[in-house]
Amino acid sequence: MNARYALTWERITTGILPQFTGEQQATARLIAESHDAALHLPGQILQGLT
Repeated sequence: MNARYALTWERITTGILPQFTGEQQATARLIAESHDAALHLPGQILQGLT
């Protein structure tokens, strides 16, 4: 890992991600890795889809 982003990575992995369920994290990962237009939808709309 690049030392430049170590603190940011730590904060995300220990402070932010644990606030979400595994299912929510998996859904977000699938959306981010897809080439689907859903990535461009506001979070409120995506909540209704999951």
